[in-house]
Amino acid sequence: MSEKKWNWSQGGEKSLTRFLSAKTLLQGGFPNERPLLIAVLPTWSFPSTRMKRESFDNPDVARTIHSFMNPILINPAEYPPLARRALEVMSEFVGIASFPAIILSLPNRHPFLAFHYLPPYGTEKNPGLSDIVLRIGESFDRARKTIEKQILEFPFQAIDYQREAEDDMTLMQYFLTQILTEYDDANGAFAKSPKFPFYPLHSFLWDYYAYTGARVLGLKITRMLHRMRQQGFVDPLRGGVFRVSYKKDWTEPSFEKLLVDNAWYLRLLAQASFVSEDREVFTRELRRQAEFIQKEMKGVGQFFAHALLPHSGREEGEPYLWSIDELRSILSIENIDEFLFYAQVKDVGNCRFGGKNILRFDPFQISSYLEMSHFEVKNNILDPLVEYLQENERNPILDLQPITFEQAFVALSFLAAYAATEVNDFLAVTRNIYRDLKDKFLDGNQIIHTYTQNGDPIPGFPEDYAAFEQLQLYLELIGEVDSRVDVMDEAFRQFWSESARVFKDSSENMWLGKRYPYTDELIEGLNPLLALTYEASIGANKPEGTKTRHDILTKFTKPARYEIERIGGFAKLASPRDVWIIDGDQDPRVLSKAILIGAIPTTWKNNPAVMVFHDSEVPYIAHKTTVETLHQSFLDRLHETNPSLQNGN
Repeated sequence: MSEKKWNWSQGGEKSLTRFLSAKTLLQGGFPNERPLLIAVLPTWSFPSTRMKRESFDNPDVARTIHSFMNPILINPAEYPPLARRALEVMSEFVGIASFPAIILSLPNRHPFLAFHYLPPYGTEKNPGLSDIVLRIGESFDRARKTIEKQILEFPFQAIDYQREAEDDMTLMQYFLTQILTEYDDANGAFAKSPKFPFYPLHSFLWDYYAYTGARVLGLKITRMLHRMRQQGFVDPLRGGVFRVSYKKDWTEPSFEKLLVDNAWYLRLLAQASFVSEDREVFTRELRRQAEFIQKEMKGVGQFFAHALLPHSGREEGEPYLWSIDELRSILSIENIDEFLFYAQVKDVGNCRFGGKNILRFDPFQISSYLEMSHFEVKNNILDPLVEYLQENERNPILDLQPITFEQAFVALSFLAAYAATEVNDFLAVTRNIYRDLKDKFLDGNQIIHTYTQNGDPIPGFPEDYAAFEQLQLYLELIGEVDSRVDVMDEAFRQFWSESARVFKDSSENMWLGKRYPYTDELIEGLNPLLALTYEASIGANKPEGTKTRHDILTKFTKPARYEIERIGGFAKLASPRDVWIIDGDQDPRVLSKAILIGAIPTTWKNNPAVMVFHDSEVPYIAHKTTVETLHQSFLDRLHETNPSLQNGN
């Protein structure tokens, strides 16, 4: 195939490809039975702009497209739900939902191919847009029956863009099914590397499991948590979880320990301690994780360090790497060979650092394997190794910089730990963080983002406001806060765009829909998070919060799968169904447990309450169309998972 070049300067002001309008796609009025070429090319997306100029403004490419396709252009600003559905198709076909989105479909709107940016021309191995259009167009009549047969075997639905936010329920269920299809049953999380635990996703799945009793979900998540410990992804000596693994089986972690990851891990353990079949083991791990955060990640005042960096000043990973001779010289136990075998230690090393070993063992199972008591394991193995590291100054480096969102979130995780265990020390941690946030990082009702520029505090980001307000709501719910600081009016004043009907990204002052998707962590889940918090903050019986949430969902372009993976339970925003209100007249322990099953703290007629989301088919996915004071099945589920709540015990 010959290669051609196209100079940008040749492109005119108007595309030479005569696109049909999105309205034509909705109405199905196609001039012939050719394949549909659906192009979503936002003007704010650089790759989309480049593709328009290189391909659709190119006379030769335009001629090829019109010879074989019905080209349709989608303007995301004019048809937001339609653009969002295009991203969902991209997520299904290529795994990444971002623009430009080029989708090839049968005339009946069933997609059969999708791709991102392509140059106008390519090679046999890497074809360009014109090459693909030509190949498919010339063979379409012959291949159509084969394509239709393949589509019948493919689970994705036809491209039906005429839907409102109500239909997100079906979409979310589809993506949930897809996630479980891709799930790594042997090790947990997704079957790919680098491997992340995806804590928000698993927290959402725990919510789902706690309410429905879908045992398969509990088993999947339980398996992951056990494997993370067994393979050394959770530090077996000092505790704490690492950031990411380079291998699918968790055996090759990067050695950063971030506060936000460890807070998520604590929250996940709290949920597991509440509802898992292995709750006894996870309660022990919860206490160990809480001790790690309090001891190893201690920062300034009541705050915790942002991260533990993976080196002690000499080489990467030094606090976590061992030679076999080193271990033999430190440990004087008789069954040293059994320990080394159990910890997967080898003479040549067991990891990417030649001759060095990562200790891979479950601190809760090793006593049974070595036929030692937990006390003997602690005194004869764990303590001597930790003392050796400290004596030789092989300690990670603390990044002490506090970040408002992270501090509020770790406080929420300790609150979840308190709800699961009723250990008052965990509640004290939450209370102390909240007090210091109020004293040090509030200026009137304006939140300060404690990650600074040149040492100077900067105004808070939307997620800072959302996390702080959620913390206030939960503490008010259980009687720890008499009156909240009114920060949500300030958040609405600063970040709400009346014209765009979304919350703006404070750093660029641009609303989310005009940012290139998936490139800036600052905006991940920002609008659903803030919308949910705003609605809860102003009260469950006030309609303006519901309207704000609905406005955002109709414009939000990220697909449901992304929302579930990155922000977990906030996917419950998706469907306008039903919500139950449990008000402050109920047992306060029931209200405190609500954090463990995904309920949202709010106020009902100016009294603390929680919103429990429900759908007739799938619980926890809700919108406020009806309100009931209390629904007994919710309490029944709590009593099943925690009998101590029955009869006021």
